[in-house]
Amino acid sequence: MGWGASAGGGLVKRLTAISGTRTAGATIVSDWVDADEFNELIAWLDVTAFAARADETLVVTVERQADNTAGYTTIATFTTIDTTGAHSEEKTVTELIGGKVRFRAVLAGTWDEKSITFTCKLMLKSA
Repeated sequence: MGWGASAGGGLVKRLTAISGTRTAGATIVSDWVDADEFNELIAWLDVTAFAARADETLVVTVERQADNTAGYTTIATFTTIDTTGAHSEEKTVTELIGGKVRFRAVLAGTWDEKSITFTCKLMLKSA
């Protein structure tokens, strides 16, 4: 996890929440990250290798901890990855930030001898 000052004098927190190669369908949930003192969240999904079949997908969301039956609310959803090759996407969130945030990555489908390599990164900023 990285800390630093932004150009405007506020705080910046950077981290890689999920990284690596996966070879089976699963749900991967990152650790919660404290976001109380921040008012902007920038999240990146970077898929570097995806050998997919028609029924294999990756869905990544950013969640904020909430007092509901699920324990979280989704504040950003990336485009569903369902084709082979590389993919990069960025999401910026300026609402519903506070408390704690995390990534959830859901790999669905058969995943029979296939793999995906991806990274989820996060930057939190205060003004």
